[in-house]
Amino acid sequence: MLDITLHDGDIVEFRAYSETFRSEIVLFRAYIHGDISPEFLTNKVDIYAKLPLSGEVSPTPHVVGNIKPFKPTLIEVLPNDKHMWQPVSSLKDKVVFVLVHGINPEEILASYPDKYDIWKTAYKYHVWDTAHEYIYKHIENVTILHYIYPSAMERLQTNAKALRDKLLNTDIEKAKAIFFIGHSMGGLIIRQMLGCSEWFRDITTHAFTLNTPHRGSPLASLMFTPPEFWKWIEEGANEEKLKTVRNIRLTVAMTYHRGGGVMAQGYLDLRWDSLDKLEPFPQMLSPEIYKLNTSEQFTRYTFTTSTIPRHNLAYPILKLADRMYHEPRDHIGLIMMQRLMEAMGEIVGTGLWYEGDGLVPVSSQIPVKYMEDGFTFDILGPMTADHIDIFTSPKVWSAVIDRVKTYV
Repeated sequence: MLDITLHDGDIVEFRAYSETFRSEIVLFRAYIHGDISPEFLTNKVDIYAKLPLSGEVSPTPHVVGNIKPFKPTLIEVLPNDKHMWQPVSSLKDKVVFVLVHGINPEEILASYPDKYDIWKTAYKYHVWDTAHEYIYKHIENVTILHYIYPSAMERLQTNAKALRDKLLNTDIEKAKAIFFIGHSMGGLIIRQMLGCSEWFRDITTHAFTLNTPHRGSPLASLMFTPPEFWKWIEEGANEEKLKTVRNIRLTVAMTYHRGGGVMAQGYLDLRWDSLDKLEPFPQMLSPEIYKLNTSEQFTRYTFTTSTIPRHNLAYPILKLADRMYHEPRDHIGLIMMQRLMEAMGEIVGTGLWYEGDGLVPVSSQIPVKYMEDGFTFDILGPMTADHIDIFTSPKVWSAVIDRVKTYV
């Protein structure tokens, strides 16, 4: 039972005292909205895990704020100033790019109910600079649209429907060509929207996904697994593996989650789709996304991938050294989460979690349909980049532009 009263929109932190740091640290955050409820936290989430801080730890919850989901926005980025935006103008005879960002917990931690800064997120204007540069430089008569949506605060289906509705309020049907580009969850938003609209499938020229978890993320599943899952793990794994998992879970908690990770609505749609093979746990991917993964609708689309090869972690470690005095915890967290996936994959008996970019296994970046049928599709990689840096890669955008040029 939670010894605190929670309400819709509350941001709750779970803290525990660390003898190592001689201070109270944040182990976990949760956002109370929709399916994420106080009852959900009490009954379904392994918050009270045994962590090697100072013996068994029962984190104490604290409410640190309250915020409701903001409204999705579709904006147009101006070609003469890529850091400026405006409402969508006429798209008639234009080559249209719709860029869709991935899940972003900072929208909860860094935004306010009365004033939401549309760029005050991990996807603020500079992260798309490379995309803007390549698109405007190499494609004529082009318009770039950004879809900004409450990725962590709402479920995927809600955000996909909102994208469809926003686009229907434009004259996009008059465009010369339409290209969708989604990073991480953004690729799922695009697939969900196209899967629910035959009209948009017909008028779309091509779609790209970058590091999209088409099969979900094991890490997202681990965030929501019930205590029974960890009991099953402890009964089936030897002590050495258990020690590895516990230590890495602690490291992740003190790096990634402490830096901004939050358990929220959006992560429910990022759960891995094959833990149903492990009795008695249910399938963890939403039926809508599973249907898209196994449909015949997407044979003309390009699904891109990147990877940190498990035999060569030099890139993120060197990059981490360069950024040591800036924001190193994100890269440390990615590396440790990749190692957590490896350890957990070995324990649960799946060989699909080894190669990845720190958040999404390569096996998840490839849609189920094409893995099963051996469909030949384009992989823009493998890239030596982490989950975030992929969309700042000139190599990726050069490949995207080359593909686009075959259509326009």
